[in-house]
Amino acid sequence: MYRKQFLFTKKKGDFPNLEEIQTIEEYTLYIGKDSEYCFVKNEIREFHLLGSIYDWENPQFLNEQILENISQEQRLEDILRATDNYCGQFVLIVKLYNEIFIFNDAASQKEIYYDNNFTCFGTQPKLLGLSVDLLEHNSEDAKEYYSSQNFKKKCLFVWNTTHKSNIFHLMPNHILNVKKKSTNRFFPAEILKKNTLDYVSKKSSQMLKGYINAISKRNKLKMAVTGGYDSRVLFLASLNVECEYFVTRHPNMNDSHHDIFIPKRLTSYYDKDFMIGDDNLMMENIEDTDYINDIDFPRFWLSRNKSNNDLMYINGNVSEIARNYFGYYKNATAKDLCFLSGNSTLSFATKQYSIWLKNKSVFKKYGYHYLDMFYWEEKMGNWQAKSKTEAHALDRNVLSPFNSRKLLNLLLSTKRKDRDSHFNRLYDLMIYELSGNDNEIIKIPINPSRKRTIFGLMKYFKIYNLYRFIKVKLRK
Repeated sequence: MYRKQFLFTKKKGDFPNLEEIQTIEEYTLYIGKDSEYCFVKNEIREFHLLGSIYDWENPQFLNEQILENISQEQRLEDILRATDNYCGQFVLIVKLYNEIFIFNDAASQKEIYYDNNFTCFGTQPKLLGLSVDLLEHNSEDAKEYYSSQNFKKKCLFVWNTTHKSNIFHLMPNHILNVKKKSTNRFFPAEILKKNTLDYVSKKSSQMLKGYINAISKRNKLKMAVTGGYDSRVLFLASLNVECEYFVTRHPNMNDSHHDIFIPKRLTSYYDKDFMIGDDNLMMENIEDTDYINDIDFPRFWLSRNKSNNDLMYINGNVSEIARNYFGYYKNATAKDLCFLSGNSTLSFATKQYSIWLKNKSVFKKYGYHYLDMFYWEEKMGNWQAKSKTEAHALDRNVLSPFNSRKLLNLLLSTKRKDRDSHFNRLYDLMIYELSGNDNEIIKIPINPSRKRTIFGLMKYFKIYNLYRFIKVKLRK
């Protein structure tokens, strides 16, 4: 229970399955099993790192060395900027003179929840319940939302709210000021400089190889290879390290399925071992396992196979932020955002997204498209972050090398039309770069299907964007 989780609270106690590790003024830090923790202290500043962080330029650096480098910065703005260069899943608690700040990695993959009085902070609401009373919602729209079939099925929060009225979720690009009891956006804060596809493809490829190299120096790596963009890029970026490659065969997949024949062709070309695992397990109700005690809203998993603590599954999530999944709409409404994110259009959800849409002018000012930022903050901050917490609870370590603010900024610095979810010129160039300009690799198709062919024709006749717009407006 509470594997790789933390509780930072004013309440002292003997909490089950949590170890008291540090005191920071009137707060005590507790960590769960297998948690990574290190700290740097001096007379007026403290830096407490929970989780893992990796340096693409210095892959041999461990958490302690990276934290030591971050701790050299004197101002909060410089501390935040210093973390941009790294990937990983981490929470950083910084005592800076007479203030205490808490923030996490680029896509908030190591989650932070907090109570409205800023008395406790932790990895999930249930964990905060050890320290404070968890209060039910009084408003009718919140009650309606959290009792809806959509919420019961997906078990995902909307924006920074939770199913408890006094518990909130720290979203990507935000920071907590503990003593002032405030949550503030710190990113974006600088105008996004536009870059050429050639420059970005070369630089991002170099960074991904560096991140994967750094991760491999601390963990044994395992990576799913499919017919898609993300896994193609990561596979090619991992060729120089030891890594186990596999794919899971689902019931609808025969040997001609693109997620079977393409990775077989790709791995054999580089003489890499490749395993195909049959998914013989039916979806199981997690309520029949100890998992119910670990996560607020247990969902259904196909497998409960545990991994060794030094085995790290590498995946391509977070990359979607720079793949234009949400289209080109200039004036999407809160209800449109509900549809795009797979949420219900109940009033509680639309109210939250209406609040989020007030950030549009900030994003425009700094050169970011609001739909890219919506995918970053809502989709990655809730859906993907929860998946990571769930995986850890099931003794499975999962990490995305794309979870770096500097890398995401670099990818987003290209034109949106060149990084479409289905036809991504940027990723095509990255694949060419990572393969050493090998034309044989370029010939291997990306997710070949009838649907992709139709989309290609739409792009050719310049009706693809109109199709996506109509699809959203008709809620199809």
